[in-house]
Amino acid sequence: MSTTAAPTLLVDYVLGLHELPRECIEDCSGPGRADEPVAYWRERLGLHVNRKRAVQCLTGYGAWEADELNALSNDEVAEKILWLACGDFSEFLTMCEREGVDPTDPPADFDPSSGSDIFVLE
Repeated sequence: MSTTAAPTLLVDYVLGLHELPRECIEDCSGPGRADEPVAYWRERLGLHVNRKRAVQCLTGYGAWEADELNALSNDEVAEKILWLACGDFSEFLTMCEREGVDPTDPPADFDPSSGSDIFVLE
């Protein structure tokens, strides 16, 4: 009996919109709590992040204290990054749809007022 290993998505510095299924973005960015779908997608994607950069990034949001973040598991840190990235990607996709822009090939001068097609750990 063969088993297929879960894919691994390693994020050292940048996570791109193209790396996540649209269903993941939709599930993880809707209204209300998203803890369960975020945990599901982190596991399904095999998402791992550079912990040091992720903690620094999350601390910069002001929603979490460094001590709180340092007490989290690597998976919990990755889930916070996935949740934030999906929110940015969802906003970007909404703006693209509103402006009639192809999100896979936006024009060089396209400057969305919210969201992004990349999420940077900085």
